[in-house]
Amino acid sequence: MKIKKAITDFLMSFFCITACITILTAVLGTLYMPDVTFTSKAFFSPVIFGFLSALTGYIVKSKNELSTAQLLFRMLLQLLCIEIIVFGLNYLAGNSFETSLNISLALSIALVYVIVHIVLWLNDQRNANVFNQQLAEFQRRNTKNDV
Repeated sequence: MKIKKAITDFLMSFFCITACITILTAVLGTLYMPDVTFTSKAFFSPVIFGFLSALTGYIVKSKNELSTAQLLFRMLLQLLCIEIIVFGLNYLAGNSFETSLNISLALSIALVYVIVHIVLWLNDQRNANVFNQQLAEFQRRNTKNDV
């Protein structure tokens, strides 16, 4: 069951991150490079960044419960790794951007990071509420049967 949950969590992160990256790419591209057109190969870029970013989720995972400080440190480390991945892959691909685009990109990556964590938290919250409702219903049914 743990493997199934890990795969589901990874896929949720991957698809959420990829969707946000696609939107981010469209917005930054429209603002900073309106004359640039892309080939169909460009559609792989958000998928690659999404996959690699989702992999960094294992930085935050722990078998033991983390303190708030430990969790925040790991989240900061994860964000730093994502920034390095994005800028590193762009550098390796020979892409260099002006300073304003680099700053916008770094801030946008941080914004996507926050949005993805909020969406995943909301999804987890919804799942917990459904589970608690089902548990309450189960307990009600068993209480009636015991009487």
